Amino acid sequence: MPRVDTGVGEGVQAPEGAGRGVRRDQPGRHGRGRPGVRRGAQDGVPGAPRPEEPVPGPLPPEGPADRRAHRPVGEPPAELDRLRDRWDQGDRSGDREAARREALNPLTVPEPRTKEARLFLVDAHAYLHRAYHALPPLTTSAGEPVGALLGFARMLLALIKREKPEYLAVCFDAPGPTFRHKLFERYKATRKPTEEDLKKQLGAARGLVEAMGLPSAEAQGWEADDLIATMSRKAAQEGLRVVIVSGDKDALQLVDERVQVWNEAKGVLMDAAKVAEKFGVAPAQITDYLAIVGDSSDNVPGVPGLGPVSAVKLLSRFGTLEAVLKAAREGHPDLTSKAAESLKSSEEKVRFGRELVTLDAKAPIPLGVADCRLDFKPGPALASAFERLEFRSLLRELGLGGERHSAPAPNLSGAGAARAENSLRAAPKGIPAKELLKAAAKAPEVALEAALLEGGLLGGGLHLALALPDGRTAEFKEEELSSNRAALAKLLLSPARKTAYDLKASMRALKEAGFELEGPFFDARIAGWCLDPSRSKPDLGALLRETLGAELPEGAGPSARAAVLPALAAGLSEQLEEQKLSKVYETLELPLVAILARMEETGIALDVEYLQALRGEFASALAAIKGEIDALSGLEVNLNSPKQIGELLFAKLGLKPSRKTKGGAPSTDEETLHELAAQHPVPAKLLAYREVSKLQSTYVEGLLAKVSPSTRRVHTHFNQTGTETGRLSSLDPNLQNIPVRTPLGQKIRRAFIAGKGQVLLSADYSQIELRILSHFCQDPALLEAFRSGVDVHTRTAAEVFGVAESAVTKEMRRRAKAVNFGILYGQTPHGLSRTLGIPMGEAKGIIEKYFARYRGVDAWIQGTLEEARKTLSVRTLFGRFRRIPGLAAKNFALRSFAERAAVNAPIQGTAADIIKAAMAALHPALLGKAGGKARILLQVHDELLFELPQEDVLEFGRWAKGVMEGVVKLEVPVVVDLKAGRSWQELEPVS
Repeated sequence: MPRVDTGVGEGVQAPEGAGRGVRRDQPGRHGRGRPGVRRGAQDGVPGAPRPEEPVPGPLPPEGPADRRAHRPVGEPPAELDRLRDRWDQGDRSGDREAARREALNPLTVPEPRTKEARLFLVDAHAYLHRAYHALPPLTTSAGEPVGALLGFARMLLALIKREKPEYLAVCFDAPGPTFRHKLFERYKATRKPTEEDLKKQLGAARGLVEAMGLPSAEAQGWEADDLIATMSRKAAQEGLRVVIVSGDKDALQLVDERVQVWNEAKGVLMDAAKVAEKFGVAPAQITDYLAIVGDSSDNVPGVPGLGPVSAVKLLSRFGTLEAVLKAAREGHPDLTSKAAESLKSSEEKVRFGRELVTLDAKAPIPLGVADCRLDFKPGPALASAFERLEFRSLLRELGLGGERHSAPAPNLSGAGAARAENSLRAAPKGIPAKELLKAAAKAPEVALEAALLEGGLLGGGLHLALALPDGRTAEFKEEELSSNRAALAKLLLSPARKTAYDLKASMRALKEAGFELEGPFFDARIAGWCLDPSRSKPDLGALLRETLGAELPEGAGPSARAAVLPALAAGLSEQLEEQKLSKVYETLELPLVAILARMEETGIALDVEYLQALRGEFASALAAIKGEIDALSGLEVNLNSPKQIGELLFAKLGLKPSRKTKGGAPSTDEETLHELAAQHPVPAKLLAYREVSKLQSTYVEGLLAKVSPSTRRVHTHFNQTGTETGRLSSLDPNLQNIPVRTPLGQKIRRAFIAGKGQVLLSADYSQIELRILSHFCQDPALLEAFRSGVDVHTRTAAEVFGVAESAVTKEMRRRAKAVNFGILYGQTPHGLSRTLGIPMGEAKGIIEKYFARYRGVDAWIQGTLEEARKTLSVRTLFGRFRRIPGLAAKNFALRSFAERAAVNAPIQGTAADIIKAAMAALHPALLGKAGGKARILLQVHDELLFELPQEDVLEFGRWAKGVMEGVVKLEVPVVVDLKAGRSWQELEPVS
């Protein structure tokens, strides 16, 4: 497409709140960049002359003075006029008519079009930044960073596929300062410099858009948001509907009856009502709102002491910023004296802030709306770009060729785009159950969604939906299940891949209805979590939108949900491959689904009579402690009321509070009570009361409420996607946190018992996280300690305290153990001092001695942080990925927390991977061991708990120990300790 050379137009100030982001092109002949427009190479030669187009409407006033005199309400500030005055006085003054024509920035569209045609305006930098921070760092085989480009390409393709826009333009920020930097030198100065890897991809994105044949624009000195503002206003005037694709709140100032802002990441389309609902002001008030509140991301000052709530109240009462300032000057009674003073002292600054956040709706537009007509036809230029960037999956999806890589699961990506489109545009094709079962017998894949429903309008029992890759679906309820039971059972055991969202839930439902389900499998929920472990509860609709750009129909039932799964599985499989997560998914996570389903079904036996007796024992203990506190204080206090506890401690007993709650009341939390215990016996009694009370309510009562009357076992639910480190969690009840450290806590463990004639066997990885640390850091002293088999905590105590190992006391070992494990979690001197109850100076000295002796540990920590800051992510030994965006946080506390997570995640994540690998290795062979009677009951941290006959403990234990120790090879021995007994608390070592 030919390049359009335009001048600087009259500035119309749009509603406030639009974002920043502009793309510019080559420098112009006057020292300013000439607006640049790009399209695919097939569209013409950039810079070719363009036929003169008629200029609609009246010409603007001739001179700068007239310009200011005729400025409409909302026109940009005076500084913009001065900038344009200088432009008018340059070389262009000899061609006044051309300058005047260019000043209009015409968006002429010669061909007629429907009123409902849509122009999508994409903020390229917003897309690229989102892709960069949402995806793992990816590189080509040559080491070129391409992760953001891949996400950018996928988002654009999904947008085109899903929305089919008639018009589209991608707007870029140009390098260099903008006119706002001339107004305010420190504009955006608080922003962290763009990462080098992202910088490289920002430049490459322009070429990628050109290869895609998409219209794009940038203008030196303006931001992409200014181009978007200008194009959206003119396009709306010409009858188009405009959708601005941006997550920047500043763009909301452009919203009106024909302009909407789509936050693609959140799937939210913002119209005027949505803006008012979210911010409490109309779109036209957004700039006034931001001027009052300020915008730290752009370094825009606000009014001190006035936040969002105050801004909304002021604008609701007075309407505009000018009216608010006038009310402040006049001492309006609706303003507090403090607010009025703050506004008066900030009057110049707040107006200046409004200038900065206001978008220039007459920026120099490098293309007209007609130039934005979308005709997306992937061709050789795009194929060449994708091949260079090694985007093989996109090449396949678009049918552009490219190398094919085999995958363990059936490769259905060729039909992925069509199925994604169907999931958005068409309803599933329901067919009779018998007909679907017949077709499924020859299909490589069948998607399913199963649930057990209680009685009601839909009836009870199993409700099952099946879908084939071609979109045909069928639902199975009572009648269909009864008449097709044999054929359905055969299908569920067939070699066709079974694809589900939350496979474990479907397995459990089918099992309870008498059906077995055998692999191969694909679980979309688990795959989505592997790609983004911060997505602990991934929603099918959101996962579909993010992966394929398709929408799940509103109110989708089981058939509609099942119908989208084959396409979703294909897209997720490709992303797993691209992000080097296929192995983690296929060898660790997917096999675990069936294992956890079996563990949930098995449950663990409880000694109900023992728990009932413990309930009475704890109730008596609570009553006794309360009596002692009442006697010591001379009051009867509700010990479950923080308010009454506070009055007792600080008013009655006169103790000094060391901290306060967020509400300003003296704190009575556990840490405070520990500090106060040295001053009076009551705080210690309160701590004892709280311990017993928690054990009573959470564990005794909680477990009794969850025990199955028929099996006398508790059946927890294991959550495979509940943590970012890869650790499992459990709920209903939570069996991951059964107390063990205190005598009272051990009484709870005593309630977990083996079934009749069986015993419990615990297989626990010994100090696995410290062994992983030694493997990573290669510290000679730490390696030698583990290789020699000495007690590592005793060795550390000897090294840190400078004594012989034989002279290490229990207290020294306790402190060394706290340091060894504290290092894994980034423990600070303050944290260690609290843990050990020692002065901070002493804690600091211990940590310094530790790092002085184990220099390899410190070097590994610093190296890990250095690499993590570059990519804002870490990986485990097995390749599990975790993004840690907080490493770039400006807030010290948030950044410090992220740094601790970056050090801990590779270690804790690797430990999680190891025990999952062990479970995957053990489970297939269980039926051949202990007469087929051995079962995995629980996985808690680094421990597996089995149930098996007493006579098989020794043989089975040795086998399990060998398997578990052999799933990973570290630089130090991997050791598993075995213990067995009738209850979880009464375990004895197995030799």
